[in-house]
Amino acid sequence: MILSSGELNTMYTVLAALLLALNLFSRWPWRTKMLATVVVSLSYIVMYMSFPPLLGWPSKDAMPRRFSILGVYMREPDQMSGEEGNVFFWVVDRDPQTAQPNVPRGYIVPYTPELHARVKQVGAKLKKNIPQVGEVQEADLGTHNVTKEQKEGGQKSVKPKFDYIFSDSAPEGPPPKTGEEQPASSNR
Repeated sequence: MILSSGELNTMYTVLAALLLALNLFSRWPWRTKMLATVVVSLSYIVMYMSFPPLLGWPSKDAMPRRFSILGVYMREPDQMSGEEGNVFFWVVDRDPQTAQPNVPRGYIVPYTPELHARVKQVGAKLKKNIPQVGEVQEADLGTHNVTKEQKEGGQKSVKPKFDYIFSDSAPEGPPPKTGEEQPASSNR
């Protein structure tokens, strides 16, 4: 559960008023005060979990279907510590119907060697100032969200798998003209 900044401010205000009332004016039984203390403690945990997305940490939400890539970073799996690898994307949603088009957002996706190779090429092109776009497509899945290879192996429940396709961005063309037309200059 992730709250917006306005909801967090409201929660802080309500909790501060509740604690003030309990500490100064309450003649409630000790059980009520204990219940209020538990509720306040749980609220602080929810608030703590809500802050990272508000502060710009990468999201584990689904990436937009079409996006422009601003930056990439890869963290390979570490066999010594058992830490899984991740790929971090800084993207702009290219869908004009979204709530906030053209707003950069960070995403984190699980690391795979195939994705590593493709993202490495994307990073090299970005360093050469070649704009990159990406698209998320669902992988070829059989029935019940199981790939054909997994069906033969006997694995039954698997989350849908996504495939990321990257390409060079098409040139946008010249900017539109605004204002009055400039008179043509003649060379004599």
